[in-house]
Formats: sequence, structure tokens, C-alpha cells
Amino acid sequence: MVYKYMLIWYLLISFQFSQAQNTSLNFSLEDLNGKNRMLSEFTDKGPVYINFWALWCQPCRAELKTMQAISEKYSEKGFTLLAISIDTPRSLAKVKSFFSSQNFTMPCLLDPNSKVFEKLNGQSLPYSILIDKSGKIAKTRTGYLPGDEKFIEQDIVKILQNE
Repeated sequence: MVYKYMLIWYLLISFQFSQAQNTSLNFSLEDLNGKNRMLSEFTDKGPVYINFWALWCQPCRAELKTMQAISEKYSEKGFTLLAISIDTPRSLAKVKSFFSSQNFTMPCLLDPNSKVFEKLNGQSLPYSILIDKSGKIAKTRTGYLPGDEKFIEQDIVKILQNE
């Protein structure tokens, strides 16, 4: 009898945790044009690779450059690479300029106070989260070394095949 109650309690706690986890993933941030964008706008189309970055972070800039090709390659399958800058409000013009000069086509959102970064357990940059279409975190990654894009692409392909 005790085990029955423990199982019910465990299931209720698990359900509440999963609900809280999904809710916390649907955040809203401004894009480079000042428009508020919800994460759900992107996850409704398919899997999303969130990439937190900053101008001062050289590995972040290198990763964004390599991820542009992956973004273009899988965008027709519903995949979105979502770049989120944690640069300060004073760097906003530089972020826009950098994105424009690199001809990046992925959406870029702004998290100037790092609230979403911290909410999603970001500790250091670059920090990335792969989210499946249902809004669940499939994988997280911290750091970037040249060649990592091969492993990131494998993870994206795996998620796309499971959709």
C-alpha cells in the first residue's frame, strides 16, 4: 500500500516537473529589429538549436560562422538556428553590424541582461541547446572547437529523423 502512494506521489512530481520545464522554455526576447519573438514561433516549425553568444567571445563567433551553412542546409526541413546575443544594450549597434557584415540569415534575439541565458542554466559561452519540435531539450553543449559542427550536425539530423 505504501508503495502505491509513493508511486502516485512520484508520478505527480514528475508530471509537475515536466510541465514546468516545458513552460520555462517558451520565453520572449526582442530581435535585432525590436520585435518581440517567442521561442514557440520557432519550435512550431521544427527543432531549434539555440546558440547563446557574445561579440567578445571568439569561439562564439567562429561557431556562428560554421553554423550558418548548417542552418541553410536544414531550414527547409523546419530546423531553425536561433542565435541569442547576451551582449549589453550598449553593444546593440555592434551586434547588428556584425550580423549584417557576416550575411547571417538565422534569427538573432537579444538577451542583454542574460536572464534567459541564466534561466536555461548557461554558465559560459558559447552555450547551445538543441530543442525538439515538442519543446523538450534534447541536448546541451558548452564551448566550441573547430570540428564540433560535425557532431552538432549529427545531433540535428538525428532529431529531424525522429520528427
